[in-house]
Amino acid sequence: MNKHTTVKPVKLDFSEEVAIPLKGKLTKEEWKVYFPAPYYKLEAGKAIVVYRNYVEDLVKLKQGGFLKAREQHK
Repeated sequence: MNKHTTVKPVKLDFSEEVAIPLKGKLTKEEWKVYFPAPYYKLEAGKAIVVYRNYVEDLVKLKQGGFLKAREQHK
């Protein structure tokens, strides 16, 4: 997570589980790197999404970071 932004992920209860199957794709140590706690819960060969950002917040995040740096280099 970017410590220099006001855009923070929020913990939500999804109506249905949102998960990424992991079995056979990565080692269990890699699971922890690519799907860190507390943003994901790792269990039964899948990464379950716990925290998320709204699309509007992701746009703000990009505007304050990558897109802002890109504009400065024109």
